[in-house]
Amino acid sequence: MTDSVAELARRRNGLPRNRPVPSGRLWQRIMRSGWTWLLLGATVVYLAALASQWQLMTADIPVEGGVIEGVNPAAIRTAAGLALPTMAVWTALFLLADRYRPQRLAMWYLALGWGAAVATFLSIHVNTWAGQRLSVAGNGDPASSARAAIFVAPFVEEAAKATVLFVIAILARYRLTSKVSTIVLAGLSAAGFAFTENIIYYARVIVYSSQN
Repeated sequence: MTDSVAELARRRNGLPRNRPVPSGRLWQRIMRSGWTWLLLGATVVYLAALASQWQLMTADIPVEGGVIEGVNPAAIRTAAGLALPTMAVWTALFLLADRYRPQRLAMWYLALGWGAAVATFLSIHVNTWAGQRLSVAGNGDPASSARAAIFVAPFVEEAAKATVLFVIAILARYRLTSKVSTIVLAGLSAAGFAFTENIIYYARVIVYSSQN
């Protein structure tokens, strides 16, 4: 098979071009790698999404007859310590499941970070917006949050977590080599999502219980 025919076959199968083995010093190879810039861009996006959620959680919420205090940083740090073991156990289990044909570390990072930062960012904003649209009984009505939790949150959150798989399938589908690898990436996204979600839940419980 000639080089041109081989390259055509690779393109038709969604594989990257057959490039020569990178040469040069380690830092030069790192700087020339597309994965380096992808991870750098993803990290910036993840930090921005987490910063937005931090502002949302720590801000005071005005309600009829008073103000609901935001979550303080001390409660968030305590909640993170409580949520970390669960994420660590599930992450280790998913990585063990991927040990036969493991993905590169960058793929694991993209999936875990997406669930922890981007999926939670999308969910908290979309759920809040949809909850406001569904609220018809006024401030503090428990039915308002129940409607959002039943009719909105499951669909929004699961779609947000799974979006990273579609992103990978579009940009680097040649990396999805098996069903197990796809399940592992989905599981890492879910583990990251649960980590941030648990921090929010635990922190709110810590703050509210200290006020009563």
